[in-house]
This record gives sequence, C-alpha cells and structure tokens, in this order.
Amino acid sequence: MSKERMPGLGWDRQPRPIAKVLRTLRYAVEQCPEMVFIVDSAGQFEYANHAFETVTGYSAREVSGHNLSLVIANATELEAYHRLREEALSRGIYRGPLNMRCRNGSVCEFDLAITAVRDRKLGSASLVCTARDLGAGPRGGNEPGKAGGCNWRASRRCGA
Repeated sequence: MSKERMPGLGWDRQPRPIAKVLRTLRYAVEQCPEMVFIVDSAGQFEYANHAFETVTGYSAREVSGHNLSLVIANATELEAYHRLREEALSRGIYRGPLNMRCRNGSVCEFDLAITAVRDRKLGSASLVCTARDLGAGPRGGNEPGKAGGCNWRASRRCGA
C-alpha cells in the first residue's frame, strides 16, 4: 500500500494509505444524512448515496445513467436547474432551493448545493450535489413521521 498523503488533506500529519482515506470518504458519504449525488456536466446520474435512495424512493442503480430530469418536479424547475447548472459550471458553486419529485409522486423543496469538480486531464466536469429536504424536521415544522416533506418516514408511509 502506498504511504502517500492525498493532496489537500493537510490536517493529516502522518502519511496514510490512499486506499484507507478513500474508504473512509466513501463511508462518510454513504452515511451522510443529507442526499449526495453526482451528475456529469450533461446532468446524467453517476452516483447517489443511501440518503438519496431513502428520501426520493429511487435506487442508485435505477437512476444511474438517467438524466436528472427524472427527479426534477416540472418543466419550470428543469429550466431553473439548467440555469443553476451553468452557474455551477462557470462559478464552481451554486446554492439555492429546487423542487424535486420523489418516486411516490410528492414534490418537495430541497436546499441544493452544487459544486463543480473538474478533471483537468480529461477536460470534463462532474457536479457534486448535496440536498436537504426543507419540508422535513424542525426547519420545515414537520415532526418526523408526520405527513409532509419527503423524509423517509413520510415517504415509506406513502408507498415509496
């Protein structure tokens, strides 16, 4: 195993094997309570974490290779997504609300953050997205398990 440090992880004073750092990163993303998904610059899903599956009702395998329009609520939101995607690609980051459609048909408002991650060698970019349901939990005023929002309890009850 290589004892190199991953670039950008300056807080790590001791060299650690890259494989171990990547494994820890993978576990962190999978266990993150917020949705994390990655799309290419054209909006095709490349990855979705467990929270995405739980909140939307769509499995990672099901969305892989499909366009993000699968979960965008309507044509107006799709146009908004195209604008925010362009902003993220040009500025490197975007943050704001976006309505998404869950598998059970409910539409929920999410606080979306998009970061453009560029591969200079290949000349391409992926968009790393994190999203939090604004209708679930204390911020949206819904108690866990009550109707409203796309949280996993409400979604499961609605048949997702």
